[in-house]
Amino acid sequence: MPPLDSGPFDDNRRPFDDDRRPFDDDRRHFDEDRELRRLFFEIDHRITNLNTKRISSATGNVSRGQLVALCSTIAGLRAAYIEKVLSLTDYATNPDRLSDTVNDIRTTREAYDEALEGFNALRHAIARGYITVIE
Repeated sequence: MPPLDSGPFDDNRRPFDDDRRPFDDDRRHFDEDRELRRLFFEIDHRITNLNTKRISSATGNVSRGQLVALCSTIAGLRAAYIEKVLSLTDYATNPDRLSDTVNDIRTTREAYDEALEGFNALRHAIARGYITVIE
């Protein structure tokens, strides 16, 4: 019967006795991760500063009144879109101008979607401190 393989303990050596410690690889990965975290933190910080500078320069301060007016405009676009969608019931018996109506609905939806996306971008900019809201 052949002798059992003693694995890493051949020749009375300890595991990792070949000039490296068991956790060197882990330590190296930790240091690399720390450097990446530092790099990404620095990039995020610069992005925040650039966004604040450029966005606040482009918009200036935004008043609460402007925000309310914008919300009112978006609500009006939403109402117009829904109203036009509901008008499709008029074409159940008369489909002649359906194509024109569908195109009109698409245009209204796109206007609503764009305004809503813009408002969400504005909310994000306010939340991140890029824009100052005044009374």
